[in-house]
Amino acid sequence: MKPYKRCFEQQPIKLSESLLSAVAEFDTHTPSDEQVIRTIISAEQGAINLYQQLLNYTRNPILRKVIIDITKEEKIHVAEMERVLKQYIITDEDNEYEITQEGYDEVDELADEIL
Repeated sequence: MKPYKRCFEQQPIKLSESLLSAVAEFDTHTPSDEQVIRTIISAEQGAINLYQQLLNYTRNPILRKVIIDITKEEKIHVAEMERVLKQYIITDEDNEYEITQEGYDEVDELADEIL
C-alpha cells in the first residue's frame, strides 16, 4: 500500500462538545414513541451532515470510500425510522400520509413543467 501524502494544509476541525456528547432531553419524563423516533432521525441527520463535511477534508481514497459507505448506512437508518414513524406510529388523524403525498404530488407537478 502506498503511503498517503498530505497534498494540502488545513486548519484543525473544531467539534463542539455537544456533538461529541449528545444527550436526548425531553420535556416529559417519558417521551412518546414519536418523540423518540424523531430524536433518532435528528441524530442520524446530524451524523450524515458531519460525515459529509469531513469528507471534504480528505483525499485519501480508502478513507473517502469508508466515509461514503458509513454515510449511506446512516441514510438507511433515517429511512428505517421514517418507515416506522409513518407506518406504525403516526395515526390517521395526524394526516401525515396525506401531507406527505401532497408534497410528492407537488414535486411531480414541478418536474412535469421542466421535463
